[in-house]
Amino acid sequence: PEVPSEQEVSENGIFLGELNATLLQKIEELTLYTIQQEKQLAQQAERIQAQQTEINEKLKQSAQKDAELLQIIQKLQNEVQKLKNQGTHE
Repeated sequence: PEVPSEQEVSENGIFLGELNATLLQKIEELTLYTIQQEKQLAQQAERIQAQQTEINEKLKQSAQKDAELLQIIQKLQNEVQKLKNQGTHE
């Protein structure tokens, strides 16, 4: 916003000292903005890593529960088969 347009420069010329000061100010603003963005990206990366760790843990727990349920189902199937076999032998 504070940098003169091409038309303004054509009409009024350039005051190099003022322009250099304005450009340095803009560089500083952009640098501060870049630093802020880098901090924000680092925070987001940390959050993503924490979420990924949590997801992995929940998946591991879910897999363990699935394995336990599978064992229970297999035991029940075995019991049903035993009961069927007893019924055919009587």
